[in-house]
Amino acid sequence: MKRLSDKLSHLTGFPRLPHWLLRVYLRFPALVPARIRWRIATKGLGLLLSEIIKSNESGSNKDISKACKELGSKQGEKVKNEFKVASKNFNQSLRVIVFANRLFGINAKIAEKNGNMAKTRITKCSWAGSDYWGAKPCSALSAWEIGLVEGLNPNLKVKFLKRMSKGDDYCEAEYRLEKNEKLRSKNS
Repeated sequence: MKRLSDKLSHLTGFPRLPHWLLRVYLRFPALVPARIRWRIATKGLGLLLSEIIKSNESGSNKDISKACKELGSKQGEKVKNEFKVASKNFNQSLRVIVFANRLFGINAKIAEKNGNMAKTRITKCSWAGSDYWGAKPCSALSAWEIGLVEGLNPNLKVKFLKRMSKGDDYCEAEYRLEKNEKLRSKNS
């Protein structure tokens, strides 16, 4: 358990906690104390900054959105492997996504679910409405979520339908679990 907590802590910002407690937090995100959410958020932003600096040192011009997406993908893969999130388990993937949003002070809830499609709605966001927040920073963090979704489950696709940063009353995202057969036929 300690080894799992150490691995998860290294990548996602979780403090060293017993595995059973991490599972409780994953199932009931509202139980995560604010100080832990902030620790996770600040470590995540530090990891992002580190990725951007490393990419600039190597001479490439990686933009922030690309760095966010890559970081999200790495974190999604790590969470998938450590918590054994099954690619066919749509509900499990959705819980992880909602939990990840809540860690950053984003009040995400599943508003609609129908088979292999679900929509989340966000009515409260830590950044929405602030002077420095707009469509570009929102888009960069959305790229992180796209990466997280891809890392968690390559068959799961996300599409952002509404954004408070673009003047909507709430943010809305649609998640679709595509069938393997559909993916094969697209690639053929």
